[in-house]
Amino acid sequence: MKTIKRSFKIQDAHHSIYSIVADIEQYPIFLPWCESSEIIQSHDDTVIAKLCLNIFGFRTSITTENQMQKSENIKMTLKSGPFRKFNASWFFEPQSVSTTQVTYVMNYQLINPIVERIIEKNIDSFADQLMEFFTNKYYQEITNPD
Repeated sequence: MKTIKRSFKIQDAHHSIYSIVADIEQYPIFLPWCESSEIIQSHDDTVIAKLCLNIFGFRTSITTENQMQKSENIKMTLKSGPFRKFNASWFFEPQSVSTTQVTYVMNYQLINPIVERIIEKNIDSFADQLMEFFTNKYYQEITNPD
């Protein structure tokens, strides 16, 4: 399996950024490659969600089961999608009263080796953009909160 890992720090309490990452239904608004999102099921701390994606011209969907530990982490496991193996996690670690370290880790193996070659060429860019889009959404939320 391949792994990507990215982190960033924000000057705020961890619950603010957690709320943005946990709000899956809003992803199509600020993630340009997310065409749609759907909460299939939500019960207690478990959310099953489906994302329809268009990444580098490759259209697909992925359904994950997400274990949501409020303001601490979100752990995703594959229900269906273009992966042979997949798991990912978001971690929200307070560094101080006003600083939070946000980390995203994704372990994956795609089913289709041709698609895997295409994705591999762009995975670093994708991971960097993912962090940038969530950071931008966070700053947009704190500067224009409705």
